[in-house]
Amino acid sequence: MNAIYFLIYLFPLLSFLFALLNAIFSTSKRENKFPKKAIEYFALTFSFFALLVTSTQLFEVFNTGKTLSDSFFWTNTGTREINILIKIDAITAFFQFSISLIVFAVHIYSLVYIKTKKLFYYGILGLFVFAMQFLLAQDNLILFFIFWELIGLSSFLLIDFDKTDNSSHSSTKAFLLNRVGDVGFLIAIALLFNYSLSISELKTIFISIPSSTKVIISIGILLAALVKSGQFPFSTWLFDAMEAPTSISALLHAATMVAAGIYLLIRMEFVFQEVKFIAQILLWIVLFSTIFSALTAYFTTNIKQQLAASTVSQLGFMAIAVGVGAWQAAVLHLFTHAFFKATLFLGAGFLIKKNGTKELVQMGKNNYKTLPLFFVIFGFALAALVGFPFTSGFLSKEWILKETLSNQFFIGIGLFMATFLTAFYAARQLQSLFFNKEESNNTKEKFISNSKKWFWYLPLILLFGGSFWFVFSPNPFHPSENYWLKDLPKLVSKAPPYFEIVLPVLAIFLTILGFVLGFSKKLNQKLIGIEFLLNIKSYFLWQDKFFILCFWKPITQTAFLIAHTKPPITTQKIAEFWINTAFVISIFDKKIDSFIDKFSKLIVVCGYFWTWIDKYIVDFITHFVVFLINYAGKNLKTLQNGKVQFYILIVISVLIIALIYLM
Repeated sequence: MNAIYFLIYLFPLLSFLFALLNAIFSTSKRENKFPKKAIEYFALTFSFFALLVTSTQLFEVFNTGKTLSDSFFWTNTGTREINILIKIDAITAFFQFSISLIVFAVHIYSLVYIKTKKLFYYGILGLFVFAMQFLLAQDNLILFFIFWELIGLSSFLLIDFDKTDNSSHSSTKAFLLNRVGDVGFLIAIALLFNYSLSISELKTIFISIPSSTKVIISIGILLAALVKSGQFPFSTWLFDAMEAPTSISALLHAATMVAAGIYLLIRMEFVFQEVKFIAQILLWIVLFSTIFSALTAYFTTNIKQQLAASTVSQLGFMAIAVGVGAWQAAVLHLFTHAFFKATLFLGAGFLIKKNGTKELVQMGKNNYKTLPLFFVIFGFALAALVGFPFTSGFLSKEWILKETLSNQFFIGIGLFMATFLTAFYAARQLQSLFFNKEESNNTKEKFISNSKKWFWYLPLILLFGGSFWFVFSPNPFHPSENYWLKDLPKLVSKAPPYFEIVLPVLAIFLTILGFVLGFSKKLNQKLIGIEFLLNIKSYFLWQDKFFILCFWKPITQTAFLIAHTKPPITTQKIAEFWINTAFVISIFDKKIDSFIDKFSKLIVVCGYFWTWIDKYIVDFITHFVVFLINYAGKNLKTLQNGKVQFYILIVISVLIIALIYLM
């Protein structure tokens, strides 16, 4: 492996060390001689050179088809030698490149977005990127776990960037809840220790591991991935992580923190192919999370929280692809999602700064006129999220839909519903952001000075190109022909041939239908007015209560009891426990009754909706087919005129055409 490629990890580490040393040795007298803001220019330079190196590495892997690898002695346990294993294949090379590009864009964006605490911001950002880049290259599970933890630490520090009560609470929740998944991951690594710590070797060794051990390992990996990627019932931390600066949110959701969970699933996909019933659990949990996160995104008015819910939903598509064995499709969607989601988050930060609010309805009047360039960039990224044809999102999502429906029919139907909901909430976002008729009182007309204008637009321009299909594949309807993953094992599809035509048409129809309905301001106002549907917005709040009852209170109460000098359990404590238990059960019983009542109302609403579909869509198609047949019959019957000369003319014409074709 070429030594120059180690600069990919060195450059972000230098940003961290430079900021750390500057913070340690700077004094109030020396600050004027060496301003703290200089760190941003050094960090920007380091990120640019890291992008150049990752580009070089990517094209070497792409052109040669080789896997770059290296190994270094780390330690000896007495019974075995443990090495640092670095492995760069097509997945790692392209993901490292996409991260470097997003990080470079974020550094440009931060020049105008971050105003205070630059040393802290750029220092932890460098540590964050260093940890993610090294995690991607690791083939050793212990090193993988170390950098997995370092990513968690960095995100904890960056979420609490503003040092407010809300940010402190959110960062603490993210840190503690992620430890739940880390315990599962650590148990899996401990069980694999006696077999192998190399992910590459485990692909062949795992089949010989005892079945009971396989089950525990798969549960541990599943738990780690679910927590890290914010899937049900652990989504609450990801929703609250929006307290971080928007530039950090773009990294969290597009390239680092939550992407690491899906990356773990992709690398350990062989585990779920061996333990089928755990794969089924993965599919149903993630499908629930995908659909409800999409519903939450629709009913959320905070633009960052809406994009966060959207991320959970899109990660669900990737996890389902791994669960059905189409992990190559998950890789492609992970890549495409990184570009358009980073564009959307940075665009959201632009609007938040411009308007001084995160509420969709307060983002200004007719922004498609006042911000035409921004409208085009943000609109294309949103089209990729929805999955419109000729976008990268359609390319990867359609592949997942096809493979899921051909392997797990009901899960596939659920994903088609999620596709409709994605278009539904994206259309509402587009309508609120750019076609709002009400003037906002928060708009800051002189928000952008001419000298800094391109610091806002350049990062968006760099990233939104990833919203187009040709960046990934020469054919907008055949994702398996993509450039970057051509050296991966080919996915053997079980989909029948007619799926190649039927499924894209169905996906496009649902996308357009969802987009048209979601763009209707009147329909949005009616749906938001339904109290039961509005309660879906509390989807993450329900998980928050689950976190408090199942994790936070047991841990804190146990610590409190252990610290007491008195006996930890008394008769009074036991009585209080049973009283509290009875109270919780009674509340749970009331919630079930309320849920059944509200669910029946939802059925009624769905009935009205399907009545509308039957009346205006099904009836229209039926009448159109009848009209088409009748019209064709009337016009074609003139050919049956009884003249022999006319029939001979038709036969001769057909023969001439056939001869021309054969020649």
